[in-house]
Amino acid sequence: MLVVEHLSAGYGKLTIIKDCNLIVRTGASVALLGPNGSGKTTLLRCISGLLKPFQGKIKFGDHDITYAESYKRALLGLILVPDINKVFKTLTVYENLTLVINALSIRDDKAQMQRILNFFPNLVPLLKRRAGSLSGGEQQLLALAMAFLAQPKLLLLDEPSAGLMPKLIKDIKAILQTFKKQGISMLIAEQQIAVIQNLADEIVIMRNGQIIHTDLSGVSITNDLIQQWYFGQAKSALGKGSDTV
Repeated sequence: MLVVEHLSAGYGKLTIIKDCNLIVRTGASVALLGPNGSGKTTLLRCISGLLKPFQGKIKFGDHDITYAESYKRALLGLILVPDINKVFKTLTVYENLTLVINALSIRDDKAQMQRILNFFPNLVPLLKRRAGSLSGGEQQLLALAMAFLAQPKLLLLDEPSAGLMPKLIKDIKAILQTFKKQGISMLIAEQQIAVIQNLADEIVIMRNGQIIHTDLSGVSITNDLIQQWYFGQAKSALGKGSDTV
């Protein structure tokens, strides 16, 4: 579904990510892990079209989207839920949802609105409230509802659990599990191991702007293991080699 080849990008003359290669297969959930400053957000911004790469190639299905505008990627089903500025805070919850319907020319808008409210019942009593007055967890629910309303084929999620209480993290994970069951592919940048346990099919580790990739199928994901990845010691921890791609 998504193929990233030899991607380098940054800001101005500063290179943040270097020669990154990544594949997200149809229906797969891929966790993108790494310490702060490792390049996770920059990579997601590049894939979503918010940042143009210095070099490399991005393919989504049969489309070369390397330099496509972000709205064109959204129309193809590539949707980003960013870590900040994820909702329009001066608009009401209902207006945020309506904005997605209008922007993407979604048919049967009333039916789609009802569908999304059935899926996110906690938003119903909040429809008339301005998004900026919502709690962090409520804003995240709204952001996920907006993304789901856009009928994504691939969701890019930048730290969906950031700043949330454990109970809300559990709720967010349940929603992501439902997305997965519906066949939505996901690339999830995360710091919380609890979010990706029993959700991610594959783990991608970023360090210093580069990707270290391994198949962790059947491996119990723990904080100790992830820390070993961060510091380049996973080979001994897993008992098998790792690939730098």
